[in-house]
Amino acid sequence: MAPIKKQKDKVTDERSEKVKLNMRRMRERIRNNPEMYEEYKRKERERYHKRKQEGKIKLIEDSTEREKRSKRKLWRESSKKHREGRRIIQNIIKADTPPPSPVPPGEGEGNNQVHYNPGTSKQFQQGKKQSRKHKRELLKKIEKLQKSNEALKKKVEKYKKRAHRVNKKHKVTDPDSPGAKVYELLKNPNVKQEEIKKKLLLGEVITKQVQENLQGEQSLEGKRKVLKAVSGRLMKKYRFLNGLSTMSPKLCKSKILPKKRKLIKSTLRKTIQVFLERDENSRMMPGKKDTITRFNCKKQKRYLNDSLQIIHDKFIKAYPHYEKLSYPEFCKNRPFWVLISNVRIRETCLCMQHENMSLIVSKLRLLHIINESSPDQLCKKLCCCDGLLGEKCLDRTCEGCKDRHINVNDFNEEEDITYKIWKTQKVKIVVRGKEKECQKTIKEEIRSTKGLLMEKLKENLPKYMLHLRNIIHQYRALDDVKKNLSVNEILIHLDFSENYNCKYGQEVQSAHFGGSKPQISLHTVFVYKGTIEGDLPDHNYCTISKNLRHDPSAI
Repeated sequence: MAPIKKQKDKVTDERSEKVKLNMRRMRERIRNNPEMYEEYKRKERERYHKRKQEGKIKLIEDSTEREKRSKRKLWRESSKKHREGRRIIQNIIKADTPPPSPVPPGEGEGNNQVHYNPGTSKQFQQGKKQSRKHKRELLKKIEKLQKSNEALKKKVEKYKKRAHRVNKKHKVTDPDSPGAKVYELLKNPNVKQEEIKKKLLLGEVITKQVQENLQGEQSLEGKRKVLKAVSGRLMKKYRFLNGLSTMSPKLCKSKILPKKRKLIKSTLRKTIQVFLERDENSRMMPGKKDTITRFNCKKQKRYLNDSLQIIHDKFIKAYPHYEKLSYPEFCKNRPFWVLISNVRIRETCLCMQHENMSLIVSKLRLLHIINESSPDQLCKKLCCCDGLLGEKCLDRTCEGCKDRHINVNDFNEEEDITYKIWKTQKVKIVVRGKEKECQKTIKEEIRSTKGLLMEKLKENLPKYMLHLRNIIHQYRALDDVKKNLSVNEILIHLDFSENYNCKYGQEVQSAHFGGSKPQISLHTVFVYKGTIEGDLPDHNYCTISKNLRHDPSAI
């Protein structure tokens, strides 16, 4: 039967080719006749408008955003192809056009005309030549790979067929298998109809009994036991598990429903957002223009205090039920307004104690004296709370880690070094011939030895850990207060900014010098108000004050 089928396919292909050829000739005949071509275009326009009115043609304004992007991409590609075709035709016409006749001497001098010989440059011709050569090489390579691919496909099919024949030849059939027994039963002409009826009736009775047992069980656990009793390797081999799924589809299809999956993703995204918006993980930018907008949602920018990998580890330890959350999934659910710090984002409100400890630790790491590169990594090595920095561990009152010490590599204690540190000191200045003292904060370069720098780290580390413990305690206490606000309570978070110089719209020249220009300070206020739903609506305020005090009393 195979040759007859091939012959039919061949006849069908020949007929379709003839139909295509006839249609092509008819279209050429219409295009060559201007009247017929205009009539054809008129009918096509009417047909298009009719289909458009009937709603058979989908307009772009009725399409989704994805369909709009796809359609506009096709339009761009078609326009590009059309322009490329016109450019090729112009180049062909230009190449076939003979050069203009030379101008006889004496002509054209009266009107001062300059004639240029049209043509392409040598570099352009060389580039086109290389492009054509490269295209020929690629076409040869594609043709070669296609032939190789076809040869490999034939070889794979050949070995598949051989393996199938070998397995079929040496296959040992179990005479006691259900398939072999059914085959022998149907093959044997001496089998009575009653025996076949009995076998079929047994299968139907078992199916009905399983259904009744499932209906009789009230608990899900009991129904699972019933299905487990009749399911196994043979049911899977003979593909009868589908029959079990029709008996109890809710139990067999243990898939997460789309709504539940969406809820799980939404909960995860919300948890990551709350975690990243904590002040210990990111800082909010204070500027009015430090905002970012996506999908008509405007948010104030926040910048991460550490790398995403470290924050991901911190998140896993803070939420153990998300221990299988991968790093790419964590990054994908990062809110768009929580950004990664870059070189352009300057830190101008750093804590002096934090920054000095960071400078000392980074210098010791650079000298290969210790292995930690930041104060936080050093504290985590000295604590036993698995990277979460517990308050007892930082107080050095924890029984599990209070005796831990810094791991120090071998080094020469007498070797001279230089390091930098922030320091506030009194400086004498001369103002109008009088000597005055004022305080200045500078980044001073200090000459010392490796041993003295290591002693300075050991001396300052307990103070730094206590300072870090106070910060963590404040963050947690403030977060706890915000979460437990009642309807009649508010939390006011007030802070002052740096001083700003004022300017006049019109001022005299001498106002540029000295202390003529007044200064002001901005007091920023953030108010949290508890609601019944538990949400915290944001209320932002800012006041202008002439009070320039930033001392502890003002704080």
